[in-house]
Amino acid sequence: MVNMYMETATRGIRRGTGWYAYVLECFDSHGNVHTVQEFKKVDDVTPNQLILLAFCAALNRMRKQSEIMVYTDKIYLRGSYTSYLRMWQQNGWKTARGETVANVELWKRVAELTRWHQICFAKNYQHSYKNWMTAELQKRSSRTA
Repeated sequence: MVNMYMETATRGIRRGTGWYAYVLECFDSHGNVHTVQEFKKVDDVTPNQLILLAFCAALNRMRKQSEIMVYTDKIYLRGSYTSYLRMWQQNGWKTARGETVANVELWKRVAELTRWHQICFAKNYQHSYKNWMTAELQKRSSRTA
């Protein structure tokens, strides 16, 4: 079982510079908790692309098939993953209107990285790392502004 916590920070809703953070909280067979974290600055990115990049980066750290509980308040990731991803794959990465899925290359990467895992999204996305991650993202983004 792995808990994945993700936060992002951008200025506005347009393309620009953003930061993401994730913490992976893994439990070994003895009940011990191990964590891995990353903070990363990304230039020329939209908020939706940023959360997909964070998700992919965290998934890239996974070496074993796992049950992953994802904690994020980003509806774009949660809603699209749970409601549309499978349909997009079956439709050749086209929407119901026949248009190419937005951020299609990132979604293809998400599909590839999640195929061996059981992914669940927490209904309550508040988590113990949220305040710390948000404060760290704020500090880092203000240093590079």
